[in-house]
Amino acid sequence: MTRITLPISSGTTRRLLGAGMLAGAVLLLAGCESRTTVVTSADMSGITVTGNGTVTVVPDVAQLSVGVQARAATVAEARAVAARAQEAVLASLKANGIQDRDIKTQGLNIRPEYGARPVTTPPTSPGGPGGSSGSGSAPATPTPVRSTAVVPAETVIVGYVMTNTVSVTVRNLDAASKVVDEAVAAGGDVVRLNGISFTVDEPERFAAEARELAVKDAHARAEALARLAGVQLGKPRSINEFLGSPVVVRGGVAASAAAPDVATPISPGETEITMQVSIVYEVS
Repeated sequence: MTRITLPISSGTTRRLLGAGMLAGAVLLLAGCESRTTVVTSADMSGITVTGNGTVTVVPDVAQLSVGVQARAATVAEARAVAARAQEAVLASLKANGIQDRDIKTQGLNIRPEYGARPVTTPPTSPGGPGGSSGSGSAPATPTPVRSTAVVPAETVIVGYVMTNTVSVTVRNLDAASKVVDEAVAAGGDVVRLNGISFTVDEPERFAAEARELAVKDAHARAEALARLAGVQLGKPRSINEFLGSPVVVRGGVAASAAAPDVATPISPGETEITMQVSIVYEVS
């Protein structure tokens, strides 16, 4: 929101005139949608503007989410299978230069898997509870009838699933494909690759350029508003800045077991570093 505030001159006559102009301004603003606010207070006079500066850079860090998911009939077996696979994945990551500080457990879970099992009922004799029809003769052969009744079933635990996921920071993007491919190969069929994202390790390096662009943007807005309002733009009274987080570029990674000699293609693309400033200018 842009705010223009104007001072009121001293004197009884001018105060009365200013009050009449203020009433007209209020009526005018009430009849239309506007983001400009006129405040007649000498203590709050000025023009408040917001400027934005954006610098586009190539990411230098990849964030990889990789883990294992094992299914088994028992908790112990599922945990053991997942542990062996995850140890192999971690060993592969460290062999490719990933430091311990760049590997963080992201998710750890054991859950039951459910399935449906038909409910069995004891058979009933053709002649009733005594097993005989009571006539002394052989019972008649019943005519087959197709049943349309729903077979009752109960929900039971059919197994357990163990999931172990880590977040990996890859600081050498040239080695990202190798890191992904060898981690997937080490984990085998239970490995799960959840995705990859790219960011900038030290966004502060680009903050100065983004800040300069933001200040220029704010000043241009203030000059335009002052010209339209018929006032003279003065010096800045206050400046606040806000450094935005780098825009994270996300992407999927697919590894093919059918062609192990082909490296998984990974492209970091571009990301944006944004700086925002809020400046209050004096007017006269």
